[in-house]
Amino acid sequence: ASLPKKDLLRQLYMYSKTFSVTEAADRISSCSYYFFTEEYGDSLNALAGKLSMPLQASHENQLPVDVDIDECEVKQLRERMEPEYQLVEQLQSCTEV
Repeated sequence: ASLPKKDLLRQLYMYSKTFSVTEAADRISSCSYYFFTEEYGDSLNALAGKLSMPLQASHENQLPVDVDIDECEVKQLRERMEPEYQLVEQLQSCTEV
């Protein structure tokens, strides 16, 4: 069964109900602080410093999932999730110095 678009593109949908990469990027960029999961620990510490309050990393929604998918399935998912990749790329290009 296929996931509904709003579930598959959850990050994009959170910031744009029309799945507009530009709208979502603009809304995220207007936040006073945002970061990427790849730098979660360091970014959370930096945010804690900015807020002058202790923040602790939580991995409550992290599930141990072991799924075997073949290259064809990876390619299909990559294509279906292209707007999410575009959103991340657009935001990363805004934060590069």
